[in-house]
Amino acid sequence: MKIFLKYKFFLLFFIVVKLTGKTPSEIQNPLVVEKNKQAPRSTFFNFESKKLAAKADPGESKYFISLNGDWKFQWVRDPADRPKNFYKPKFNDKKWGKLVVPSNWELNGYGVPIYLNHPYEFSYEPEPPNIPEDYNPVGSYRKKFVIPSTWKNRDIIIHFGAVKSAFFIWVNGKKVGYSQGSKLPAEFNITDYVKIGQNLVALQVFRWSDGTYLECQDFWRISGIERDVFLMAEPKIKISDFWARASLNNNYKDGNLSLEIVIDNNTKKNKDITVVTELYHPNGKRILLKTEKINIVPKIISNHKLKKIVPNVESWTAETPNLYSVQITLKDNEKVITSIADEIGFRIIELHDGQLLVNGQPILIKGVNRHEHDAKTGHVISRELMEKDIKLMKEYNINTVRTSHYPADPYWYDLCDRYGLYVIDEANIESHGMGYHPDRTLGNNSDWELAHLERVKRMVERDKNHPSIIMWSMGNEGGDGANFVACSKWIKNRDPSRPVHYERAGEQDHVDIYSPMYTSLLGLKDWAKEKKDKPLIMCEYMHAMGNSLGGMEDYWNVIRKEPQLQGGCIWDWVDQGLEKFDENGLSYFAYGGDFGPPETPSDGNFLINGLVQPDRSPNPHLFEAKKVYQNFIVRAIGLEDFLVEIVNENFFVNSNDYEITWLLKANGKLLQKGNLKDLNIEPQTSLYVNIPVSPFKMEPLVEYFLELEFKTKKKIGVIDKGHLVAWEQLPLVNFNTIKDHKQEAALESKPFVPNFKNIFENQETIEIVGENFKIKFSKIEGVISSWTLGNKNYIINGPKPNFWRPPTDNDFGNNMPVRLYVWKEASENRVITDVQVFKKDNFIGINIKVYYPSVDMEGEIAYGIDGDGMILVTNSLDLEKSNLPNLPKFGMSMALPKRFDNFAWFGRGPHESYSDRKSSAKIDLYTGKVSDQYHPYIRPQENGNKTDVRWATFRDQYGYGLMLSGYLSLKASHYTVNDYDTGVLIEDSGALKLHKENRHTIDMVEKNLVQLEIDHLQMGVGGEDSWGAQPMEEYQLKPRKYIYHFSMQLIEPSDEPSNIYKSNF
Repeated sequence: MKIFLKYKFFLLFFIVVKLTGKTPSEIQNPLVVEKNKQAPRSTFFNFESKKLAAKADPGESKYFISLNGDWKFQWVRDPADRPKNFYKPKFNDKKWGKLVVPSNWELNGYGVPIYLNHPYEFSYEPEPPNIPEDYNPVGSYRKKFVIPSTWKNRDIIIHFGAVKSAFFIWVNGKKVGYSQGSKLPAEFNITDYVKIGQNLVALQVFRWSDGTYLECQDFWRISGIERDVFLMAEPKIKISDFWARASLNNNYKDGNLSLEIVIDNNTKKNKDITVVTELYHPNGKRILLKTEKINIVPKIISNHKLKKIVPNVESWTAETPNLYSVQITLKDNEKVITSIADEIGFRIIELHDGQLLVNGQPILIKGVNRHEHDAKTGHVISRELMEKDIKLMKEYNINTVRTSHYPADPYWYDLCDRYGLYVIDEANIESHGMGYHPDRTLGNNSDWELAHLERVKRMVERDKNHPSIIMWSMGNEGGDGANFVACSKWIKNRDPSRPVHYERAGEQDHVDIYSPMYTSLLGLKDWAKEKKDKPLIMCEYMHAMGNSLGGMEDYWNVIRKEPQLQGGCIWDWVDQGLEKFDENGLSYFAYGGDFGPPETPSDGNFLINGLVQPDRSPNPHLFEAKKVYQNFIVRAIGLEDFLVEIVNENFFVNSNDYEITWLLKANGKLLQKGNLKDLNIEPQTSLYVNIPVSPFKMEPLVEYFLELEFKTKKKIGVIDKGHLVAWEQLPLVNFNTIKDHKQEAALESKPFVPNFKNIFENQETIEIVGENFKIKFSKIEGVISSWTLGNKNYIINGPKPNFWRPPTDNDFGNNMPVRLYVWKEASENRVITDVQVFKKDNFIGINIKVYYPSVDMEGEIAYGIDGDGMILVTNSLDLEKSNLPNLPKFGMSMALPKRFDNFAWFGRGPHESYSDRKSSAKIDLYTGKVSDQYHPYIRPQENGNKTDVRWATFRDQYGYGLMLSGYLSLKASHYTVNDYDTGVLIEDSGALKLHKENRHTIDMVEKNLVQLEIDHLQMGVGGEDSWGAQPMEEYQLKPRKYIYHFSMQLIEPSDEPSNIYKSNF
């Protein structure tokens, strides 16, 4: 994808030599992209009856045979070793294995899955069109099938949905053809090659071909037959293609249908036939019945056209995916020759005044990039998984998907049509490994024009009938030049109704959208200063690698202000981990470098960038995307009168489609609740609303929040009734729960506090004995070494300064482990230079001066302990006059026995949050197990943090435990910071070197403790990119003066944290 990484080239595995005769010439000739392949067409099936066509299930037709399932298979590493006569019917394949089709053979024990970002997996010094000669695995396939007698006198087509990278096909021993372009169908007419009865189809699939030079995408480089294979028997007179152009006119009120039907007559005679065209309203009512008689000439393609105006049409958008059904039937007198059916949507895409319009509205692209990925089957995607993806996307407010970086399975577009997602349909073109220089890129090499054009043409022709597709993409990161100019020209001539996008073209004339990737927030602001001819839609932004997506709300605060900024697509949807098992049978998700010998080229976990994990369980940043993308916004106008503004950011849907509920809460507890009915907020408008809160008395030291929730009133597509689509939380009191007061003042304001029983002090320790507790403090280490109640110890070790966090993937990308390593050293190596103890009645103060050698700075830590055992901790460090690097965090860490694993808190939750990614985490009361706070990022890293925590308790099964109070960034875990990869190698010279280990979830073993990170602040996680960008400026911890306070106390089962929290003031 985005950055150029350097790799060692391993000659042992990847030897590129010139053609020596071992490999068929087609494999290394960019001027040959196919042989004997059928012309591209839209996705449909010629059914034998109208009833079957309406069902749209080819499996119910007697003229359909699936060839999915077991095939005989042989794999060789060297093309010279491939079987030469395997395609002959009498060839003995008894010693061959079996391979399920569709599948990727590398995931079935044949060869090695390779992950690279943009280099070619077979060479870092590519010489197109040359490919590896001695190492280019070849899979040979054989499958027997039976042609029934009912198929006689019909055209028999074999369909391969997707085959990577290139293949030859034989039927019954005769060579039929050749195909490359691995993400679009390859269809062959095999009528002259088959017979009634048993037949044999044979394939030889080459892992690499010259076509691979255009398939250098950031994903697993794996091979095989990846989509469905089937046979269909079509009538001699058939519909070979159709295009239903369904647009709008009359100020977007009426539908304008322009239907073109392509009819083939493969008989030897002229024929009079009847064309019956029907159009059905979304409610099922037929609104068009057109019967026309035409004469078709043999061996000549006939184009039959029809136009229809549909008054007051129900238009299609992602918010209102209204679909009409069109059915086309060819008849010979009253006998049905063939019938097809499809769903179409009336909508219009325009570019006007520098904006992209859908049905006249300047929509916002709240998008995501989607690779086709299954943890178990690689690039073979089931319908069930596609349905799960679309449901999740709709539930999480995503409205656009870019099919990165190739056309998706046809069923995906059906789902987007049906349930409402805008689609940026992308051609299978990426030659990233060649670089972008005009003299080097294949996008500017005339020998490769045909290869570029054919991929674009076949995509457009296959997908042209889908209303969800609002933009054509010519590919991704393939340089720019004459070939893309030619592709754009062809698209605009063939389909002027949709704009053309291609990121590498920038703002040039052969693209209609300026679609950069990973534009910084400052870059967006700068671009928007002046009016432009094109809108800006980021084809990729917010690189969601690991713990990421920091700053997304900041992006959208700007996007919502600037009319020509129309959103973008997050990179990306799913972590591309593959399921693997260790020697003990434990499963984990593997990434680059986890397969093959050590020399196997790899870009590590750079493909783990998903909002969801490979099994589609959400990563925490998915919740942030949902919150930022939500279509209702609530703003405080006058909260003293409970006056708010509700903005309906939908472009086509009224607020009355949703149930709007308000809630009044005090310290997380519900006080009042009600519904706002019939607000009738039209799309793209807002309304001031007085929330009808009944009078109530505000108590001191209590936080009050007004919340609004927006839920579906009924099931809408895949979204269930009652689904929460948007929410907002507004604080009624801007109340900082921690006061900057001295320890004595805080403690003296409390009611009666008992005196200590005893205080013992020597050169090494201070021991404080209270009514029923004992606290031992180490003057040498500057920490609480034990804290007992009765005969039970409540801590393993007390708070100690900590400035380090486990590096995230974004941290690795900006060299944080090396840049900020001094703060790790400061956390681990400190010197207590002075300890002062003072006593005052029922209070003991311990002031500690701490020297941090790695940063040559001195800080202070103060403990105030009162007679009832409450401890107030103050941590301070003045860096204002230093020249030090930023801090990863400023806080303290401590450990409790593992039995205190029942966690409750009042703060942001329930999922993790960070300073730059917390808009989706509501302030509320939460409970859970400590183990549940850990998020299993595929490569373990910083996780589980909670921001704006007012108080937290950690109890054992009986209710005894510890309470923290403050205004904290808090993390509770069964792991310590040293359980994670530090990211640094210290060389013999003492120099630091960035080093990222291949770590996985199975490497994380819970410790017998509860580790607490009690922080004042932690820097943001960032997300603008993962290869250099630091968190945005306001979320960095610059060298300055830091000071914060928190309190700790032991609690019993009857203790109510909220009451304790208030009483601590």
